Amino acid sequence: MALIPPEPYFTEALALKQEVRNRFNSKAALRSPPHITLQMPFRFKEKKETKIFEVLSSFTSHFRSSELIQEGFGFFEPRVVFINVEKSAELEHMQKALLRHLRKTLNIESSDYKNRGFHPHMTIAFRDLKKEAFYEAREYYASKVLNWSWMTTELALLKHNEKFWEILKTFPFQI
Repeated sequence: MALIPPEPYFTEALALKQEVRNRFNSKAALRSPPHITLQMPFRFKEKKETKIFEVLSSFTSHFRSSELIQEGFGFFEPRVVFINVEKSAELEHMQKALLRHLRKTLNIESSDYKNRGFHPHMTIAFRDLKKEAFYEAREYYASKVLNWSWMTTELALLKHNEKFWEILKTFPFQI
């Protein structure tokens, strides 16, 4: 479950992922649309998707659109390059409320966030980025300027189709 940037930021983030592929030989991030993860991947029976749709529709009806700011790039050594997301009270509240709601209604746990905390970001390189290339990419992106501001209008449910992640369905926030 994630926030997907609107145009033109979606296309710009996709172009950054393609730049990483071409410049640093890392293509794993291209297997998902540009997004900010709110709930880590989990397994769920396909026949129960309707239940997930109901739960997410109910959840998003309690949240309003809010501004999201992305500025510059960040890094998780030794393989991850991402676009920074400015933490905000609204974003943190929504993410925590989503985790509570999923645990309560669908018994979905998110143990990864318990250990690491919520660090919102939009990945442009990871997993297959070689360590040597990571340091080159870090140097390259550390000085690049990026300033985006956009409204979060919906929550997206992503699904893996055995090859890549795709947007299965979106759930609008109150406007």
